[in-house]
Amino acid sequence: MAADSDDQPCKLWTGALRKDGYGYLLVGGQYVLAHRWVYEQATGESPEEVHHKCLNHGCVEITHLEGLTCAEHKQRHLKTQCKHGHPYTDDSTYIDPTTGARSCRTCRTYRNRRQAIR
Repeated sequence: MAADSDDQPCKLWTGALRKDGYGYLLVGGQYVLAHRWVYEQATGESPEEVHHKCLNHGCVEITHLEGLTCAEHKQRHLKTQCKHGHPYTDDSTYIDPTTGARSCRTCRTYRNRRQAIR
């Protein structure tokens, strides 16, 4: 899948792959993620996170990679709806004050009503 206006196809890592599909290699006695290594070699930068714009974990095409902060990366991967399809909005999302975990208010209400009936 191409993720850039240049329409470059994904360049798949041909070396070792982790179970989650990320490529890796041994550099200086330590294992590093292939896409991070490629990004750092190409740009000279060492960002907190290297994001796949194409969403293909095995891709090392430099035009598909971008450096982000941890906060930016987390925001890109936030789900927009719960597993039952209810959208996460300010009004429909409960945020646990202790853990910061998000949950759907609609699903919580339904679950609480079901438990009260029992």
